[in-house]
Amino acid sequence: MTISNNRLQSTGEGVTVIYYDSACPIGTFNHNTVIGNNHFAHYKNRGSGGTIENNRFECGDSAMVSLYFLNSSGVTVQRNTFVGNVLTAGVGLYGDSSNNVFIANDTSELNADTAQILIEAGCHDNLFTQNIIGSLGSGASAGVQCSGDSNYFIRNDYTQSGILGLTAGAIPCLWLANSYDPETGDLVDEPENNLILEADDLPPGTTITEQVLDDPHEQTGTTTNIVVGH
Repeated sequence: MTISNNRLQSTGEGVTVIYYDSACPIGTFNHNTVIGNNHFAHYKNRGSGGTIENNRFECGDSAMVSLYFLNSSGVTVQRNTFVGNVLTAGVGLYGDSSNNVFIANDTSELNADTAQILIEAGCHDNLFTQNIIGSLGSGASAGVQCSGDSNYFIRNDYTQSGILGLTAGAIPCLWLANSYDPETGDLVDEPENNLILEADDLPPGTTITEQVLDDPHEQTGTTTNIVVGH
């Protein structure tokens, strides 16, 4: 499937790829302009891959998540531009979305109320590199909120979402967040084995404990997350 060079204006989901019983490939989605609320949703995929690249996503004020992935894997998302406002996140990985690659996406003109990128606990082995992480709403938790294990964050630009970026207050640019039981509110587990390789790309003058935490409000224990090169 190829969807290319279109202008899609929607009040719901611009494109939905859904198949509940077996793998459903995205194919190629490129050079489109998608205007409205939620833009691209990929449900219940099992490793069939696909590419989302060189698109412009214009988010409306009631948008929840611009790109929504549930149990998706093997998808490459690269060189897309996000603008406008979202209530939750520009990119959301849910269920056990794993082995996806996000390269050189630009959310510098996107304002997110929860996180620019939101990764649930069951999501692992996803790569985020050379992305520009945009600004946050006043109640947001972090530029990137990751509860999953063994994800990789390599040389992303957090200068607009970190403590010394455009956001007021002590909001970390990358939060390795605990999972919570939605009924009790208790901590369920802590993310492990995530790799953060940033060299000098974290906002200068801050410390690892200010920028990359298992919980930005209170330390709940130790994990085996690795931070390299700061």
